Amino acid sequence: MAELPHPYGYAIFCDDFRMEMGGKYSLMGIYRGTMIINVALPVALPKLCIMATYCEARETALKRTGNMHMRVFLPENDENNPAIDVAVPLDQARDQPQVDYQDPDIMPLMRVDIPLVLQPFLITAPGIIKVRCFIQDEVTRIGALRIDIHSPLDNQQSA
Repeated sequence: MAELPHPYGYAIFCDDFRMEMGGKYSLMGIYRGTMIINVALPVALPKLCIMATYCEARETALKRTGNMHMRVFLPENDENNPAIDVAVPLDQARDQPQVDYQDPDIMPLMRVDIPLVLQPFLITAPGIIKVRCFIQDEVTRIGALRIDIHSPLDNQQSA
């Protein structure tokens, strides 16, 4: 059997999402690594949505106990005070529907999708929004979004 992969994940940052028929999500206004703000701070956006996904080998997942924590850290948060902390019991995570590809070349994974919403989303400073998954003593980097501030004067000078 192939070597078990390390846990991994990803986050998609967007303005909104909704659940569709057939188990699909529609994501609107997807950010591509940077959110550019062109007004003076602080500014409140109606919402910021994050679709956070965590994956690990099902064989590894079956051995774990306790909770997984999906945490969101805003630029003003330190590592002990996340803006969002969603705890998911691992037995519930394992019970989520999983894809069985029935192909020996594709390793069975436990995949957990967690939709997160910050509503309203207050931006007080530039920096990086970080999403991390904590299970026991392991931390998996799920994703990040940079917040850049551009003065309206910057836009006028480039015109």
